[in-house]
Amino acid sequence: MFIAGVIGYPLNRTYSPLIHNTAFRKLKIQGVYYPMRVLPDAFGTIISLLKQLKFNGANITNPYKKEVLKYLDLIDDTANEIGAVNTVLIQENKSIGFNTDFYGFKKSLSEHNINLRDKNVLLIGAGGVACACAYVIKDEDPGQVFIANRTIRKAQEITKLCKADVIGFDQIKKVVKYIDVVINATSIDLQNMIVPALKDGSIYYDVNYKFKKLKQRRIFQVNGISMFIYQAALSFSLWTKKKPPIAIMKRALKGGVK
Repeated sequence: MFIAGVIGYPLNRTYSPLIHNTAFRKLKIQGVYYPMRVLPDAFGTIISLLKQLKFNGANITNPYKKEVLKYLDLIDDTANEIGAVNTVLIQENKSIGFNTDFYGFKKSLSEHNINLRDKNVLLIGAGGVACACAYVIKDEDPGQVFIANRTIRKAQEITKLCKADVIGFDQIKKVVKYIDVVINATSIDLQNMIVPALKDGSIYYDVNYKFKKLKQRRIFQVNGISMFIYQAALSFSLWTKKKPPIAIMKRALKGGVK
């Protein structure tokens, strides 16, 4: 029996079990994927128990993508550089950390024909997902990059991954009118604050797959569905060593997100 799951808190609602269990059925893998709501005090213990509980792997979501690094036996070079892990593989009694968020974001930009070259980019957030996004942004030859976060110190840490000017939340409204692409890598819905202030033709990208777009044509809005699917597909491939049924996973997610 193949066993995997997603660990987070508060994990009020997640579609990871839906798409992974759908993929198991499609490929006739005898497996199950669980949602695991883990309190902060118990997180380290649960990661240590994954091997004893015969898990094959796990996804790590908010707020643990950085925290998990200190509990793993090995960390993939890319995940180590990003400073965040969202996928754990249990192999030969070792826990190995990977980052598939950066892959999901990169693939999503390509799927939506979003080119960051010479563009002014505003990245909002400083958590694990923001780190993965910054890792991709640095290789896309952007123009000027801003990173906004409530805690300036955390945003400054991301400048190790991507050269950027750090601003506070209170400065977003001042710079957003000059921005070509906004990437909201927080769990907060910021579209009502940001989208009306953007110039025509700009892009508002929200990493949240439950983000619902405002009804207007002036700004190109993208939610995180494709990023979520592609990061999940790479996780699935790392665990099972099989080609993930991406089209089936997409169909399951779109049917589940209302």
